Amino acid sequence: MSTAAAAKARKISTAARACDSATLVSLARADSTGLAGDQPPASVFTSKAGSSYVALAIVLSMPPTESFDGTIQPRVFSEQYAQNDAEWDKVVAAGLLTRSQATKMRQDDGGYTGYRVGIAEDGTWTFFTTGR
Repeated sequence: MSTAAAAKARKISTAARACDSATLVSLARADSTGLAGDQPPASVFTSKAGSSYVALAIVLSMPPTESFDGTIQPRVFSEQYAQNDAEWDKVVAAGLLTRSQATKMRQDDGGYTGYRVGIAEDGTWTFFTTGR
């Protein structure tokens, strides 16, 4: 991860852990961040959207599998770890998914389709999404 991307990840993580909607909305607007369902940042990061803060903070705190496009996601997202029970256990232990959700995701989707974050090499926060 580049220095600029790592710095942006720290800013996002700090704001998410603090449930700082003003900072997250500001960062997302400044970077034209694509959010799940093409929702506006103010709808994703509200006082009633605790799961968004938690998921964002957790994803950014886990050992990532970075892809060619700057996506940061749990290792189970990659083909290398998709069937690795220990990596799925880490996702569950971190609180990103329940055991039941992980089992269902593995069976129905064939792998991890949960929260992912995109941060480009230049530090642009490109997306925060979940699903296929």
